[in-house]
Amino acid sequence: MYVKAIDDELLFFGEAYRSCCNLCHITTACYLALLAELLKLLIQCVLLGDSDALTVTYVLVTGLAVLRASMGLVREKYLCLWPYLILKMFEAAFSFVTAMMIFVLTLIGNDSQRFLTNTLRWRYDVLKGSEMVTGTFFVVLFLMNAFIVHIVFRCQRYVRKRWMVNYLAQRKIAYESWFWLLNNCPSTHK
Repeated sequence: MYVKAIDDELLFFGEAYRSCCNLCHITTACYLALLAELLKLLIQCVLLGDSDALTVTYVLVTGLAVLRASMGLVREKYLCLWPYLILKMFEAAFSFVTAMMIFVLTLIGNDSQRFLTNTLRWRYDVLKGSEMVTGTFFVVLFLMNAFIVHIVFRCQRYVRKRWMVNYLAQRKIAYESWFWLLNNCPSTHK
């Protein structure tokens, strides 16, 4: 039985790009992740109310990255997703390293764990509990950021592949018209 292999670059089926347990398309999941990020920024600004330079810079940079990523999705420009993706990768790495440092310092029983948790509580005032609460918060933050990185990276690949298919289709049409002209023009060489 003949089975067609999908090796042609012009054959692209976007239905294969599903996310969230096959509940929605990857672009919809990316829009939801960007909306969740904006809601997180809004909650961080309104409820926590921090107004120091570090927090304001973080909110501005993240907000600009989210806006650039959403414009990249709307205009189908995959390069616009990279700033947000890199920012989320750094956040995921930071939260993982911080959670591991808290857990290790808690197990060792070192006095420097107080310094670490106090500096983290300066950044996140809602963490008034023990070191385990703080560590668990950063583990959850890592899992959330890793999930968002996964969604945005897959969406970036989808938009890039879709862009490439459109480009190759336009190039094929242009080449066909050019070769048609070459084949149908009277030859001056005889």
